[in-house]
Amino acid sequence: MTNTYKYLFTPLHLGNTILKNRIVWTGHGTRFTTGPMPTKRLRDYFVRRAKGEVGLIITEASAVMLSGRSRGDAMCPYCDDIIPEYQKIAEGVHAYGSKLFVQLTHAGINEYKSFGYPVVGPSKVRSSNSQ
Repeated sequence: MTNTYKYLFTPLHLGNTILKNRIVWTGHGTRFTTGPMPTKRLRDYFVRRAKGEVGLIITEASAVMLSGRSRGDAMCPYCDDIIPEYQKIAEGVHAYGSKLFVQLTHAGINEYKSFGYPVVGPSKVRSSNSQ
């Protein structure tokens, strides 16, 4: 029998980062946050993936500023208070040899309108799925 996936469990050099294998857990919304803060539930979720031998974990979309959130419970690494929570996630994932990338985002004109911040974007035209 031939090994169809002979490279799957081999290291991968990705720029300056070396992944232990080529298994990637892509970013997707979990809603395991409290406001902009990651929770223990979210940390445990990512750590379980690392324990399961995922080489690279990409977090769910994390808004770069409060006014850039697309929903009220979106993660936001915009202030120093959040850094310790992200650090706990990184330490948990790194304990199993996995790497963690943060998916940065800004909702632009589709910002969650109930936040009360000025909407920032390249156009005043909102998408059909805007809130």
